[in-house]
Parts: sequence; structure tokens; C-alpha cells
Amino acid sequence: MAKAGWLAEAAGAAIETALIATRHEILAPLAGTTSRAVVHYLTRRFEAGAREIEREFRVAGVRDGHFHDDDQLAAGAYRYARAVRDQAADENLRLLAQAMAGLARRDTVWVDEFLKFADAISPLSRDEIIYLGILIAGHKEALRIGDPAANGSSIARKNLDAAFPGEDLVQSVGARLQRSGFVIARPVASGIVAYILSPLGKELSGFVNFDRALDPSED
Repeated sequence: MAKAGWLAEAAGAAIETALIATRHEILAPLAGTTSRAVVHYLTRRFEAGAREIEREFRVAGVRDGHFHDDDQLAAGAYRYARAVRDQAADENLRLLAQAMAGLARRDTVWVDEFLKFADAISPLSRDEIIYLGILIAGHKEALRIGDPAANGSSIARKNLDAAFPGEDLVQSVGARLQRSGFVIARPVASGIVAYILSPLGKELSGFVNFDRALDPSED
């Protein structure tokens, strides 16, 4: 990772160090093996992890002062590197980078909150990210138009039906997403529930961009 291009020099160095250390941690036991395919795959994943966080930090205009102190920066960087090690998809890494930048800019003591969000974001499937992004877009639109409930479920439903054809699929993905803590279920009919943002999901909506996470060309 070339630090010269980073807007935040100390942040770039911390992320680079965490990625190198975590990469060594997983690749060192493979030294001398003939499994080049595995080594090449893992190397590419760590390179992708560096690219994704650099892009998100650049878009967010991150500066070193946003991270407040070295210990928090190091803890956040290492948690991100662990997500790369555990093969989190690119869209998950973008969300993690956005969360790290957004929380650091919002709070003086931010890393504990970041670790909480990171544990929920890292294992999300692409279907769950799409579903959650639709709920967040509905929530924001509900707030914009002054929906008293401010959950946006009726607004989101049309987009959920378009993204997940069939009620069984809508219910299945929503049910899986509950484990993240970002949504809660509200019964609406016999055997049918509507999934709406939890307080944690509403908080998440304040500092992540799901459209960009799913398609980084949406800068």
C-alpha cells in the first residue's frame, strides 16, 4: 500500500501495518507449501482490503485528527484487518471503512462503538446488505416526508419486492438479517412480519452509504 496517496498519513500507516501483520499471521504457516493458489488468493484479498479502505477514506475526506489517539486508531485498523483475513466481501469492507471514518469523526471515544458495528457488519451476506440498504433508504425517505413512525416500512416494501421476488424470499432474508441487530420484526398478518430498522440500524444509517458500498462507482 503506497502511503503517499493517503489523505491521512498516520491512518494509512496504521492500516498498512495491521494488514501486513495479519497477512503474515495467516501466510507464515504456509511458507514452503506448494499451495500457490491459496497464497495468491489471500494476497489478492489483502490488496483489495487496502484499496477499499483507502478509497473510502479518500471519499470521506479523512484526516489523522479525526481518530483522536493512536490506541483507538490501532484497534480500529486491526479489526478491519481481521475482517480482511476472515474473507469479508468487498462491499462489507467498504461499509466497515465508512463506519470507522464516520464514528471517528462523530465521537471522541469511538473505537468501542466501531468494534460493535464491525462484528455485525462483517458477516452480512450481499442479500442482507441489499435488504438493509433498502430499509435504510426507506427510513431516510420517511424522515424526509415527516412519517410519524419514521420506520419507512411501507416505502421500502415496493423496493424489497423488486429486489427479492416472492414473499418467502423477503421473509427469509429479513429473518437472517435479524441476527445483526440492525432490524426487528413486527407482525403484520398471520405468519407474516415486516422487518424494520432497530435503533442500532437507525444509528448505522447516519454514517454509511449502502449505494456506494454495493457499487463504488457511486462516488
